[in-house]
Amino acid sequence: MKTQTSFKTFFFLSLMGNGVLMPYLGLYLANKGFSGAELAVLLGALPLVKVFAQPFWGVLSDVHQIRKSVLSFSLFGLGLFATLFTVINNFSLILFAFVIFSVLEAPYIPLGITLTLDYLESVAQQDQFGLIRLWGSVGYILSTFLIGAIFIDTLIDVLPFIFALVIGLTGLVSLFLPDRANTHARPNWSDSFGILSQNPKFALFLAGIAFTGATIGISGQYLALYMQDIQAAGWLIGLAIALQPIVEVPLMAQTKNIIARLGLPVALFAGLAVLPIRWSLYALVRQPLLILPVQFLHGFTIMSLMVVGPIYVKDQLPPRWMATGQALYSAAFAGIGMSFGLFVAGYIYGAFGMQAVWVVCLVLSIVGLLLVSIAIAGIPRLAPIKTR
Repeated sequence: MKTQTSFKTFFFLSLMGNGVLMPYLGLYLANKGFSGAELAVLLGALPLVKVFAQPFWGVLSDVHQIRKSVLSFSLFGLGLFATLFTVINNFSLILFAFVIFSVLEAPYIPLGITLTLDYLESVAQQDQFGLIRLWGSVGYILSTFLIGAIFIDTLIDVLPFIFALVIGLTGLVSLFLPDRANTHARPNWSDSFGILSQNPKFALFLAGIAFTGATIGISGQYLALYMQDIQAAGWLIGLAIALQPIVEVPLMAQTKNIIARLGLPVALFAGLAVLPIRWSLYALVRQPLLILPVQFLHGFTIMSLMVVGPIYVKDQLPPRWMATGQALYSAAFAGIGMSFGLFVAGYIYGAFGMQAVWVVCLVLSIVGLLLVSIAIAGIPRLAPIKTR
């Protein structure tokens, strides 16, 4: 299997697996009989664990130069552990299962990005990252629509098994990915403690990404519930979720040209700037069909967060901390941000309904946009295109 094909297949399968279970996890748990407060704890626990797990996996991978080994281990373990969701109905037990699940899920996306960017940099093709990452969007589109159209109304209980199968296949593909960790200087555990204190603008950037991640996490888990609340059919829910990444594909294919034309700061800012518009529209719309065009805004944000963002992060730290940098970025976005957002959303939803949740998203997205704008102000227009 050619190297770039391996990376494309990895992102296709890994995001396909994500689309099978994660957007429908709140609905899956509600179908098992858990209350709104219990949903808030369970869904909030997943990203909260990542706050600690992702930096740990990142530093471990860099210090011991075992990035691919950790990646494969996490994928095989994740697939095996997901099947436990189908046999556990006790709240305390499933909370424990969610914690282990989150620990195993934490490293595979940041490590996959790290291996990809490191390889592309070694062959002077890092501007091709968007063309590889877009295959993840294709996989996500296929799985979210098919699950919504075929499984969500009558076969939702089998989702963990489908997830386990797809993630297991992803683990097999990960065995073929190249790992250049041993070409970089080996860092020490003690050096990791000064990464953020020595780069305050990077820390401010991560804070902004955390606020942004809070809103994306809320949308990811509560969109299906929101549409069910406004009487949307199962196929329409699946279509709405599948439409989210449609715009990602052409945008990611044009990432090189977008950055060259707009510059890194504008490309990053523009994707985040559509979020306040999106959450405002969610708060106003009550007709299921009107949600569909709003979903296209998602692609602009994800292009910025999942392609431009990792390229920016790669250039903020030395190569020996590449996995750690991506892990910190993922921890801020999918850990701190999403855990905070989901905990808040669970209680707001129970007390005031979904429209109040979208108003909270609006406020959080504006704060995140301001922090990121301050952090990236003054960076070179074409900074991500450089090679070391």
